[in-house]
Amino acid sequence: MQDTRTGSRQQGVTAIVLVLVLYCIITVVMLYPFVPLWQIGSKLQYGDAGLFAYILAWDNHALLHQPREIFNASFFYPHRNTLAYSESLIGVSLLTLPFWLVKHNPVFSYNVVLYLMHILSALTMFLLCDYLVKNRFAAFIGGLIFAFNSDNMWHSAGHIHVLSIMWIPLVILFIWKYMESAQLRYLVAAGLFLVWQVLSSWYLGVLVLYVLACVLLYRVIEKWGDGGMRRGWVTLGMVGVALLICFPIMRQHKKVADEFQGWRTLGQAINHSADFGGYLLPPTEVNRNITLVGHLVKTVVQKKRLGENNQFLGYIPLALLCAEGVIVGRRWRRKALSSQDRNSLFFIGLLLLSGVISFGPFLILFDHVTPVRLPFYYLFICLPPIRFIRSISRFSIVVYLCLGICCSSIISRFFNRIRLSSLQTFSLTGLLACVVLLEYWVPHSVPSFHFCYPETHRWIAQQPDEGAIIELPPNDSEFYFLSSTLHWRPIWNGFIGSPNTVYEEQKKVLYRFPDLASLDLLRELGIVYIIVHGQELVERARQSPYLSLEFDGDSDVICSLVNEAEIKRAAAAERQAYRRELVQDYTRLARTYSTLSFEFDRLKNSEGWEAWHAMTPFDVRYGVATSQVKNIFAFCGRVLSPPVPSRAYTQLEVRMKLSNLRGQNTAAKLYWLTPTRPMDEVRTMRIPTVADGQFHTYTFDLFSSRAWTESQWVAALRLDPYELSFPGLNVAIDYIRLKTEPGPVGE
Repeated sequence: MQDTRTGSRQQGVTAIVLVLVLYCIITVVMLYPFVPLWQIGSKLQYGDAGLFAYILAWDNHALLHQPREIFNASFFYPHRNTLAYSESLIGVSLLTLPFWLVKHNPVFSYNVVLYLMHILSALTMFLLCDYLVKNRFAAFIGGLIFAFNSDNMWHSAGHIHVLSIMWIPLVILFIWKYMESAQLRYLVAAGLFLVWQVLSSWYLGVLVLYVLACVLLYRVIEKWGDGGMRRGWVTLGMVGVALLICFPIMRQHKKVADEFQGWRTLGQAINHSADFGGYLLPPTEVNRNITLVGHLVKTVVQKKRLGENNQFLGYIPLALLCAEGVIVGRRWRRKALSSQDRNSLFFIGLLLLSGVISFGPFLILFDHVTPVRLPFYYLFICLPPIRFIRSISRFSIVVYLCLGICCSSIISRFFNRIRLSSLQTFSLTGLLACVVLLEYWVPHSVPSFHFCYPETHRWIAQQPDEGAIIELPPNDSEFYFLSSTLHWRPIWNGFIGSPNTVYEEQKKVLYRFPDLASLDLLRELGIVYIIVHGQELVERARQSPYLSLEFDGDSDVICSLVNEAEIKRAAAAERQAYRRELVQDYTRLARTYSTLSFEFDRLKNSEGWEAWHAMTPFDVRYGVATSQVKNIFAFCGRVLSPPVPSRAYTQLEVRMKLSNLRGQNTAAKLYWLTPTRPMDEVRTMRIPTVADGQFHTYTFDLFSSRAWTESQWVAALRLDPYELSFPGLNVAIDYIRLKTEPGPVGE
């Protein structure tokens, strides 16, 4: 490396190659806790990594064989447009395509691109910093901060869509060069990388457009008297063309958001917002991966708020940022700003603005959500399209971008001021790099597993039938649909961040496999092969007269339906018999049990209802019980002592008033506990609510849920007024009635 730009073109290329080699070595070391290089083809992290490995494999498969059907991914059968349920990663898949062609291994492709993203992010950031500060040693440190910061290391455990930040520096670099020289080749390059970045991740698409708008405004003002306005309009035209290219894919994602009401709530925004303490304190043991500094201070600092609370800047970069701020501030007061000073001032301002946005709707201080409203709150209320963003904390990517540039600037000032030999400069840069990386280093292995295709899927791959398959029990296991990449048969299983009510209701039925209702659902779905896991479930499947054993793998078997007409007839008869049983039980029990009414008519008497989590104790006045939400996931409940028979009660009616959220989609959830079974997502119901500050009556149709009628005895009720809440919301309940009338609906 060299610290001037007076060298020949060949020397510049040599320096970049050397920097690239160093970044490759550093990437291998930093990613060792996640996936060692020699296990790159078999080891995969638990969680979202399996989902994104599948998506990348599907993108490659579809681009090669059926590009027009790329959004109709094979999982979530029989739904259509299922690729849009999550990030489509089409831009990222272009990087994995060569590796998929060589080796049809989804884990190998995923891990290779995981390495590539860190390498390319560091390299492109190096190029941007080198152009801005004119010092390759300083730019090298900027690349490290951008690619290997604490947040990026956290997301290395599965969130590959957030790691695809490598094109953001190039978009800024080429826009900067275009505003300097007005050469169209730079504008075209910026447009190509902008499209690539938007197609890689929608989160990062928003971020790159946000950064581009800020950079463009700054450069237009700076170049106002030198054709800056004209170049700015041309750049806006390029952005319009880029978005027009991306529009067909953007439209598919909007369809899904509208269909499943995928627009986020304020509660979700808070749960995935950055914390002021998160920027200053390292992640500790509540997180899956702990930085080295976090490991040292874990007995002192406890980060209890889960979510995306991992934006540790690092103490060395933070000190460098403060030093750069002091120097620029002094020169600003003396009105002696150079070009480098103005650039630093701009990026410091952008860093602070992005940090404030990353806090989300409310200021969060050291795990405590305060009622202080921030600018994003008003954007969320007044600009509904922004509600597709869940993780506001990811604006921290822009914070790290600006941090890398500012740190490069202060280091370049130091090297320009202190006369050092090339060897001394190289050694000092290496020492600083080691110190910075140690702050972000993860000292222990991240939970992962070794993936290989199971025998069940190998057997299915040899069968000529192209029918759909399902794996039971219906857990959200990434292993299920990742295994289907061996044969690409349609598979019912999938994993999604936003709720798909149809899919969730089907899961409740399939948990009862192999009863007639679940078999009838499989018949309606057109499932050909049923892969069954677990010794208990396998034994039950073997005993069913409606299932044929196709493959026996001891703990895992493959079944198919036999005599589907008989299944349909028997299921209908079973439903009728079950309905008659419900009516009989209801008629008998209704004579003994009457409606349980909680009217809240007595002053200071909440009639047994308590704030179980994140709600203030009920204040009962004038026939209304009121409570205020203190944090996310707020709910209340009541123990029923003695337990009551579920079949005596057909409806739960609640009349309540929720804080005005100006038209946001909200919902309430009801959970029930039995004497022998804890709370889970099977025994729950969800209904939409209206948060307009007015009283509304909501009715949970209990007999429409077989999970309720099969509960026999209900020991406690839990009510979530909001699915996701936030501090300051008010809940007022006029009454809650567990009713015995009208008669049961049944299935």
